[in-house]
Amino acid sequence: MFTFSMLFERRAGMRQLNETEFFRCRQQAGTAFYSQCGALSNPDASLESQAAFIGAQFFSATPYGYIENGGFVKWRELSVRFNVPESVASRARLLNGAAISLSGRNLKTWTKYSGLDPEIAETGGGGNFNQGEFNTQPPVRTFTVRFDFKP
Repeated sequence: MFTFSMLFERRAGMRQLNETEFFRCRQQAGTAFYSQCGALSNPDASLESQAAFIGAQFFSATPYGYIENGGFVKWRELSVRFNVPESVASRARLLNGAAISLSGRNLKTWTKYSGLDPEIAETGGGGNFNQGEFNTQPPVRTFTVRFDFKP
């Protein structure tokens, strides 16, 4: 017998500061980070990202152009559990009540946010009311295999 479970999460109506890209684009010409600015290094950069770069460089280093839609849908978890059938377990005592589970977390994110992950909020020391990301690790994708046996 198989048991499946899934968890999806949706958040909407929020804005996220892509401070990593803002940092790269407000650096002085010739620095290593400056060359990593998407508005400069990508020949197909949108007019919006080019305008954000101009604002960061020449208009009091404003981050306004790097505030983006932070809404997302995440496939948080998928779990599949296989319980050994009674017909098989009756022939092998060790398999009585045995099961194997496979699960994965943080499987997929659908978002229009251009940074690493719209869920990251670690700007300014990780305070409670910050909504920006700056060179922060997003939640990692993990996979787990579990074996259950009853004594």
